[in-house]
Amino acid sequence: MQADLPGELVAAIDRLKDDAGLRGRAPIIEEALRFYIEAKQGT
Repeated sequence: MQADLPGELVAAIDRLKDDAGLRGRAPIIEEALRFYIEAKQGT
């Protein structure tokens, strides 16, 4: 999957990635999408 994201969102993801010591953005994006979907489903 590919998505164009605003620069400030990418910067925020990169800060979270660096703070967590992760090598890539995928875990941060996966967690954010999971939270979003759960919130929309009301779980």
